[in-house]
Amino acid sequence: MTEDSGFSLVVREGENPTASLSARALVIATGLRVNSSEILHPIPGALSLYESGLLSFFPLDHLELMEALEGKRVAVIGGGDNAHFTARDLASRTALTHLIIRSRPKAQPVVRKEVEALIRQGRVQEYGGVLITGFHQGSGGIAIALTRNDSRAERIEVDRIFARTGFAPNTEFLAGLGPLAGLERNGDGYLWVDACKRASLPFVYAIGDVANPDYPSVVSAIADGAVAATAIAQDLGA
Repeated sequence: MTEDSGFSLVVREGENPTASLSARALVIATGLRVNSSEILHPIPGALSLYESGLLSFFPLDHLELMEALEGKRVAVIGGGDNAHFTARDLASRTALTHLIIRSRPKAQPVVRKEVEALIRQGRVQEYGGVLITGFHQGSGGIAIALTRNDSRAERIEVDRIFARTGFAPNTEFLAGLGPLAGLERNGDGYLWVDACKRASLPFVYAIGDVANPDYPSVVSAIADGAVAATAIAQDLGA
């Protein structure tokens, strides 16, 4: 990569190169991925639960299991909107839904109020300010070991776990792409861009959720694309 020659990208499938591409400008629009292994897999027992299908991360995966969860005990891990939406949905079918929050609830007020109503009705039980220290699968279900901020230990048993632990930008792949590894990012890994979506290297641009931690959405990504296209035309002298 140079300012004169532009970019040369090799696309691979497995170990075999399938295409070679050249371009004068590069737009990164790799979006977000679900937080999973970084958060829960280091906890004892989490990986085996994930591999057995009893622990999952995709935000809407509970919807196709609603009938199967009738009368079951379920845990939802997370404090944001997706965790609250999931707990709300499950509370209509399950015997009891446990909502486990590491720090404090971060859902939008209107969503939070819906879950608070379910807590008062006894359909959702909330555990705030807790750390999960282990999972154990036995004949009685899945035991979740919790430790509160005051060091008190608790244990709950459930039949299924849905983790709603947020999202992270898809930027790890840049580490193996030469100069692109040096692109400036914020503390959470999101790419830095200026108002015209230019990244920190010449002729590199970033649009959509990978560079927009505050307002990730399809609408903002489309708008970013229009802004970046204008900047590219100006920068290349089109």
